[in-house]
Order: sequence, then structure tokens, then C-alpha cells
Amino acid sequence: MKYLITIILTLNSLLVLGQWDTKKVLDQGRSAIYFDDYISAINNFNNIIRAKPHLAEPYFFRALAKLNLDDYQGGIKDLDKAIRNNRNYGYAYLYRGIAYHNIKKDLLSLKDYKQAIRLIPTEPSLYVNIGISYASLKKYTQAEKNFNYAIMLDPKKMDAYLNRAIVRDEMKNLDGAIRDCNIVIKHNVFDHRAYSLRAFIQFKNKKYREALSDYNHVIKIDDKNIRGLMGRAYTFYNLRDYKSALKDYASVIKIDSLYAYAYYNRSLLYKEIGDKNKAVRDLDKLIELNPDNILIYFNRGILRQDLGELDGALDDYTEAIHLYPDFARAYMARSSVYRLRNQSKKAEKDYRESLKIIERYKKMKSGDKSVFVDTTSNFKELIDINIPENRTMKMIKGRIQDRHVIVKLKNSFRIAFLHVDSLRAGKVQYYDNYTMSFNQKYNYQPGITITNKYLNIAKSYLKDIEVNLKKDNIYKSNDKELIQLIKLLGENKYKEIEEIYRKKEYSNNILFEFIYAYVKSEMITYINQQKQNQKTILGLNNKTKEKKKITKIDYSEPISIYTSCIRKDPSFIYAYFNRANSYARSREIEKAISDYTKVISLDGNFAEAFYNRGLLYIYKGEIAKAAQDLSKAGEFGLKSSYNILNRYCRLDK
Repeated sequence: MKYLITIILTLNSLLVLGQWDTKKVLDQGRSAIYFDDYISAINNFNNIIRAKPHLAEPYFFRALAKLNLDDYQGGIKDLDKAIRNNRNYGYAYLYRGIAYHNIKKDLLSLKDYKQAIRLIPTEPSLYVNIGISYASLKKYTQAEKNFNYAIMLDPKKMDAYLNRAIVRDEMKNLDGAIRDCNIVIKHNVFDHRAYSLRAFIQFKNKKYREALSDYNHVIKIDDKNIRGLMGRAYTFYNLRDYKSALKDYASVIKIDSLYAYAYYNRSLLYKEIGDKNKAVRDLDKLIELNPDNILIYFNRGILRQDLGELDGALDDYTEAIHLYPDFARAYMARSSVYRLRNQSKKAEKDYRESLKIIERYKKMKSGDKSVFVDTTSNFKELIDINIPENRTMKMIKGRIQDRHVIVKLKNSFRIAFLHVDSLRAGKVQYYDNYTMSFNQKYNYQPGITITNKYLNIAKSYLKDIEVNLKKDNIYKSNDKELIQLIKLLGENKYKEIEEIYRKKEYSNNILFEFIYAYVKSEMITYINQQKQNQKTILGLNNKTKEKKKITKIDYSEPISIYTSCIRKDPSFIYAYFNRANSYARSREIEKAISDYTKVISLDGNFAEAFYNRGLLYIYKGEIAKAAQDLSKAGEFGLKSSYNILNRYCRLDK
């Protein structure tokens, strides 16, 4: 997509702007896109949109930034607005078509491309993308025609040759596919995409030596190319050069220690060469990465059974069945373990259960069948990651709702001292009436703020505060106590704060209550972390497993105090946010979502509320809603939201 962006950034005719300042900010945003600084670009375009929402260009360029962050839903929304503001914006139709393709809505893509043809009929990239959508719909003849037309418009359009090679391969035109790859390589001998594609085509046709030569070129150009290393490893495997294959899988894992397919293939290869203990270790790592994956438990069970570890094998088969109760082969495998343990009744029961499932399977329509029921499925084959429709690959990845991943909610807000040094780190302070009136009363001596970030306060500044606290004529009594509490809070002296609250009634002061609620919540979290010896997390899986023993934590006390704050002031947004976090931690998900929604209704730019609500929607399996919230969080400056969006909300996965 970068090539298209470069084209558009040079089209000055697109820009019809009234004021130099607006043009300057827009230019800064376009420059940020060009240098891949998409977050800065979004921030620049946000500023223009707030000032001039009638312009099409800021929405268009913000959409480009979002698309490069794989935020397709957010990009589509911005392109909708760009088109609404300018019905003749050809590139907006083109890019919306690209976004639709990426979420597998190719019919909508083609509809947008039709509009783009009317407006930008000589843009070669348009026809490349039309070809890609036709190819996705398996209409290869139409796809090839569009790639041909793109090449006619621009004979140096290398993407058109590569995509035509893929289509020609699907049409069994091997010579034509190889010829297209050769054209790209002749044009640029360092284009690893052409070598990689040619290698894959050669491999498919069992020309392993030729494929190996091309994969070597890929890795010579980019020695950290995971797809190239995985492809070469699989080629080595088919050439029975197992030592070299293992070396490549090790290289992949060194580059990306979380790359599941490398562990999976290596475990099967270790098994094949008889090193079953190493195979088990790789599957152990896979389970650590994805503890809800049925197939991994099943394969580890087979290995443990082969090693004579019958108890471990039984546990693994049982967990596979627990995760998928219709897994016929797991019942068969567990039956065999029971027989080895002389537990004939249990063995017979499992065997009969597997037969029942298979009979049900035979009566199902093909679309309703599960691969785990099918006894003909081979779960012992290595994965070729270059084949897009590899069902074993999909099973290793797992469904979105089956991924038990560690994702932290954005922190609760607290009151902290505000100092000029803390402002240099960016936006860390959040204003409300209480802190503002306090700061105005004492002319920021000290300044206080509401934040959910750690602020680095200079020691000299804290010393000045201590000196002023000892003087009787500077602060009013309640304000003096508030400053003392904030100081203790900054030092994480929660016990001392709790002692102060026990000695004096503070229920008439909203800021005092807010601090105490925060302290109680953090103390509960800390205590439970110590008990469990792990971080308090939100596992993105709404299917609680009995074996995991997820305990509901009691946050009723801080929830009650936050509720008291809200009764005193129904507009106190941070009390709602913190209460939502407490609800989420105690797994009262609907109440948490309700509070985050209230926060957003009070402040439509509250990024952390969108982010946390998005995580809870993922937890519930409501992926479309999650994608919308995480897109908004990213738009408002939370970079981490795009990582979550890409990992768990991609509709094309």
C-alpha cells in the first residue's frame, strides 16, 4: 500500500484549503504517514477535523494512517466521511475498496472500485486491486484481465506481475506464473517477494531444489524473513534434510519467540526423528502461548503416551475433550490409555462415545462438520505457512474467542502532584473542577492533577511541599490533609493512608473518598497477586474452565466508596472509570461496560474508557464492537490499542 500512498501524497490538486495553518498541519500529517509515524499523523488530522469537519482530505489521510495500522473498520468510517464531504473523491473510493477487501467484503470492494474507475480511470493500482478482489472471489479470468490492464497502463507496475503470477498459478499456467516472477526479479534482483512466490510455485510442483535456491535468495536479501525461513525449513523437510530444517525453525524462534507455527512444526519433526522429549518441550511452549488449543493437547497426549507417561497423556486427552466435547479421536486415544491402565470399563465407555460422535458426524451437512470429529484428519503433518487455507494452521492459531491472552486494563486514575517536569512527558494530566479549583486557590503551590500514569516529580519540588506543610498559615486544614494524603499516595504508603482513614471520618469530602477507594482497590489487587503469585489480568476468554479455578475477587468496598463519590457528584467521570475497573476485576462485566459507557457519554474523547470497554467486548466475543472501541482509543492516542486490534479483532483471520 505504501506505493499508492506515495502517489497520493504528491497530488497537490487534491488540496483545496483556505488557511495556511490548516495546510501546514495537513502537510505535517501527510509527512508523518510517509515516514510511517501513523500515530502522529492521526493526531495531526484530529486537530484539523476538530476545526474543519467539512473538509474531505483530513478524514482521507487519517483513514490511510488507520489502514496502515490494520484498523480497517476505523479506516472505512473515515473514508465514509471523506466521501460524504466530497462525492467525487476517487482515491477515497479506491482505499475504501481496499479496506473492504481486507475484511473479506470483496463485493463491496468491487462496488467502490466501479466508482473509482469513473473518477480515476487511468490509475494502475486501481486495476491491481480490482484483480485482487476478483481473485479472492476465485474469478481468476476477470482477475487476470485487470492485472493485464494495469500492466498496459504501467509496464513497471511490479505488484501487477506478482498478483498475476498468483492467479496464473491457480489457473494451472505454471510457465506464465514463473515468467511473471522472472520479470519482477529482472526489474529488481533484491525483490524478495518475487523469489518467495517463485519458490512457493516451484515447491507446489515438487521442484524442491529450485524452490530451495529461491528461498536461499529470500534469506540472503533478508535473513530475518520468517516466511522465507519457514518455507525453506519445509523444503528441507521434503528433501529429508532434517538437520537444516531444525536449524531454520530455531532461527525463526530466535527472531520471534512467540511464533507458534515454528514450535508446532519443530515438535512434529522432533517426533519424527525420535527425539520425543524435545517434541514435548515445544508443545509445552505452545500450550503456554495458547492454553486453550485443542490440537496441541491432543498431540502432546500422543507423545506422552509414546513415552509411557500415561498419567500425562490421560490429562492431555481429557483436556482436549473438555475443550471440545465432540472430539472423537481424543475419546479413541483416551480409550487406548485406559486399556493400557487396565481400566476396561472406562476404555469401553470412551470408545462407544467416539462411535456415537462419528455416527452423528456422518449425518451432518458438510458445512456443519468439525475437523476434530473427522477420524480421517491427519494432525501429524507439518504446516506450510505459504498455503492460505491450511486448516491445521487455523487450529494452531485458534479462534479469537478461544485465546486466553494476558491483556491489562488501562490503570485506574489517582490524584498526584503536578510539576513542570511531569508535563514534558506528554499528556499526563486530566482536569476536573476539584483539582482546578485547588490549583487556582494555591497558585499551583503545589499543583495537583488526576492521572493514571506515573509522574516523575523532582525531589526538590517534594521538599518544598514538605516545608510548606510545616507552616500554619499557608493551607486550610482540610487542604493540608489532602496534600499529605497525595504525598503518601505518591510514595505508595497505602497502609499509612488506611490508618489515617480509620482515625477520621472523611465521607463528606469527595477527593478524600476518591483517594481511599483507589487505595483499597490497589490493596485488594496486590493481596490477590501475592496469593496467586501472578498479575491480575483480564483473560480474553469468556469460557471459564473449572481446572483454571478463576476466583472472583471481592472489590465491593472500593465499589461502594466510588458509588458514594458518584452520588455526591454524578459528573465525576473518574469515579465512574475507576468503578468500572473494579467491576471488571471482580468479573462483573456488564456493570463495568455500563460504567465505561457512562464515561464515554460524559467525555467522548476518553481514550482509556474506549480501550477498556473494547477489551471487555473481546472477552464477551463481541468483536465488531471491540474493533470500534479500540479504533477510537487509537484515534485518541493510545498506541497499544492497534496492537490489540490487529491481534484479536481482525475480521479477515
